[in-house]
Amino acid sequence: MPEGWKLVEEEKGPVVLVSITQNGKPADFQNGGVGIVMMKNAPSKVGVPISQYLKKAKEQVAGAGKVLSLKELNQGPFRGLRAEFTGPREDGKLLHVLSLTLGNEKTGTMYSVIATALDSDWTREWELMGPILQTFEPSEAE
Repeated sequence: MPEGWKLVEEEKGPVVLVSITQNGKPADFQNGGVGIVMMKNAPSKVGVPISQYLKKAKEQVAGAGKVLSLKELNQGPFRGLRAEFTGPREDGKLLHVLSLTLGNEKTGTMYSVIATALDSDWTREWELMGPILQTFEPSEAE
């Protein structure tokens, strides 16, 4: 973990949010940081099979701002989507977002990993966040 950053874990029913932030507060994704969400029984929580959820997520990214990259993923039992885009925050500043969503249809477990920073700070922040994301590996048992 980068020096000065803090790990914050919140459990809300079937959803676990792990935030890695500089301010020690749960990620709000408007002010930068990394958040990892793990949801068991995702289809019952999101109301559709994981494959349909990923399709909807792909459509939402297309309307979120300027899409920098969009790639469907197949990693072992996981199907997913990797999206990188920029879009305006509420204050008009440009936010850079990298989103990785992986779901296991067999177990119903879904992971979402989100990294955000102001677009003007992205290169510097990515030096800290990139290594965190590169170590993320979902559990096939979930």
